[in-house]
Amino acid sequence: MYAGELVEINSTKEIIFNPKHPYTKSLISSIPDIKAEFIVKKVNPSGRKLPILNGKINSNGCKYYSECEHAMKKCKNNPPDYKIGKDGYVKCWLYEE
Repeated sequence: MYAGELVEINSTKEIIFNPKHPYTKSLISSIPDIKAEFIVKKVNPSGRKLPILNGKINSNGCKYYSECEHAMKKCKNNPPDYKIGKDGYVKCWLYEE
């Protein structure tokens, strides 16, 4: 959910291992790998790149427009609404059919 709007719906397994929406991908990438960071210590927790949002929410099209690295012109004024696969749902123009 981003800015009070569902951006992706799918099984827990799909959301964690195969996220579709750029915001979901950002959230999943911010989850620390406990094994790597605290047991093996191959990853520096403070060196990980975490998503930093600028706080600007687009009011016309995709609400994530000003945050998204994949934003297209049509995202600014046209809210997306697409299904992915049998059960999954993602609100993103990247998956236009």
